[in-house]
Amino acid sequence: MPRIGERMKGQLEIEAAIAEREAFAAEFRRSRKGNLWRTYDGRTVVVFQREADGCFAWSINGGDDVGTQFSESAYEIECDAMESLMDVLDVGAI
Repeated sequence: MPRIGERMKGQLEIEAAIAEREAFAAEFRRSRKGNLWRTYDGRTVVVFQREADGCFAWSINGGDDVGTQFSESAYEIECDAMESLMDVLDVGAI
């Protein structure tokens, strides 16, 4: 246990990861359709609401001739889809 006022082991890495995720999310813009999108590492990433069930999902478009990758899961709220997208892209990975 660290002394009062001292950082715990790994705290700097955690704070850096949180800052990286916040900076990543801050760069998103809202499209006319209401989707969140941005360009990241040469690819367009989108968080959108599905018409069929109203759940949120994400897509990664372009780069490396892979085509479009879609999330395998559906998310009840937009921020959960965003967190999943950041995990797949290794944004803020520790």
